[in-house]
Amino acid sequence: MGEVFFGLTPGGRPVAVKLIHQVHATNPEFRRRFRSEIEAARKVNGLHTAGVVDADPAADPPWMVTAFIAGPSLERALAEHGPFPDATLRVLGAGIAEALEAIHEAGLIHRDLKPSNILLGADGPRVIDFGIARATDASQATAMAGTPGFMSPEILTGESLTPAADIFAFGLVLAHAAGVRPFGEGPQPALSYRIVHQEPSLAGLEHGLGEIIGRCLAKSPTARPTPAQLLQELAPSILGGSWLPAPVQTMIDQQAPKMPSEMPRNSADAVAGSPALASPAPVVPERVVEAGSPNPGHAEPRKSPPARAESRKSPSARPRKPAPKNPQRARGTAGPPVAQRPQSGQGKEWRFRVLSLLAIVVLVPSLAMLVLGAAEGVQQVQGGCSLFAARANAAEAAGPTAPPLAACAESNSAAEILLGVLGLGIGVSLAVGARNRRQP
Repeated sequence: MGEVFFGLTPGGRPVAVKLIHQVHATNPEFRRRFRSEIEAARKVNGLHTAGVVDADPAADPPWMVTAFIAGPSLERALAEHGPFPDATLRVLGAGIAEALEAIHEAGLIHRDLKPSNILLGADGPRVIDFGIARATDASQATAMAGTPGFMSPEILTGESLTPAADIFAFGLVLAHAAGVRPFGEGPQPALSYRIVHQEPSLAGLEHGLGEIIGRCLAKSPTARPTPAQLLQELAPSILGGSWLPAPVQTMIDQQAPKMPSEMPRNSADAVAGSPALASPAPVVPERVVEAGSPNPGHAEPRKSPPARAESRKSPSARPRKPAPKNPQRARGTAGPPVAQRPQSGQGKEWRFRVLSLLAIVVLVPSLAMLVLGAAEGVQQVQGGCSLFAARANAAEAAGPTAPPLAACAESNSAAEILLGVLGLGIGVSLAVGARNRRQP
């Protein structure tokens, strides 16, 4: 749908800036869905998802700023490091169950729970992307929406939905994290058929965890547990240290945001170009933009008044909102201004020597030209052309076409004096410059 960029609020808090691709921004239906995503995400407690900091679905292009989660998606972690151990699976399940409880209490059905929509933070998982979430009272819509392999039977058959559809997806996600595919793999039609008509295969799962996942994958929505029941069964008694395997924890550490003073001072081109938030990634740390700036490729202050800063759901931490009529202009900055490095003593000494040498080179010939010009002025009265007298006398002896000696002397004298004065002025300027460079 768009690009996601790492950014900072005016107060320096890390955020993720999501900018929608222009091809989608011209679609009224897409804008409606994006607005719904923003509204749905705002309803859920930021502890369980990436809380919305600011957004403008009517902007061109639309954008949204959310809290930054330092960590990879579950999909990426599994692809790079393989299935999780049982202890990690239980903490992962408890965290997702807690998030689903908050989502359902907000009157929403997520409808697209999958590994790529779960971010792994140091303090637990976060559920993101409410792009096709629906309010519970609007769940009668039968349009199929979701991701193949992670959809409940009622979604595939077009039945009315309840929050239990998310519980089925929860069971598939938790089994996927354990390296188990309850309904196998293959083309979408075959996989969807098995989800609707066949029982899951949970071989390879730890007994207690397998039993929980089996109940989540019940064909009847009413037979599935609630998020509160899952949380009670999966929550660890005490959570100390890292809950993730060491290689995944390293991914989190590497993705932790830098301090503002360590940020590169550059403007993202066309965010993110922009928000430089083309396959979307949860974070692109190299790009730095300011929260609420849909296109920090230009450095023009926004005309809209500063908005409140917002921390997750709190209305007291909202960054300033960009002017909607001019979304292509915003600031792209990070970190304090960099002071100009003072010149070293060696640099000053080198410049002094160069300027002094140039002054000498110019002054000596200039003084010589002045002396010669003055001397020729005297010789003009006595006859002859200094410097060029021999050539002029030879030309006079050759015939009547040669220039008169007096004209020759007058021309040479004026040119030498003019060049001498010009050179003297340049030489004096260079000498003064060298003297100034020498002073501390």
